Amino acid sequence: AAGARYFSKGLAVVDDIAYLAVALRQRAAVERNFAASEVAAFDLLRHVLLWRRPLPFPGLVNSLTAPRVGPGCSWRACATGAAGG
Repeated sequence: AAGARYFSKGLAVVDDIAYLAVALRQRAAVERNFAASEVAAFDLLRHVLLWRRPLPFPGLVNSLTAPRVGPGCSWRACATGAAGG
């Protein structure tokens, strides 16, 4: 979890790196449309945050995918070297 102050969603895992969207928790539902969000990369093997990048548009992120790696990367871990993701 991103912590009590944050909302996180949109997990995708590629090559043991988890990518997720992070935003400060919003008090009212309408504020979600204007939330400043970031995408973060977390190394699952070393348990370290690799980076966080702000998104250029407002609003919460619902999902992250890696369609060029494999069509199922939005619901299971994928590897770039595996055939078919």
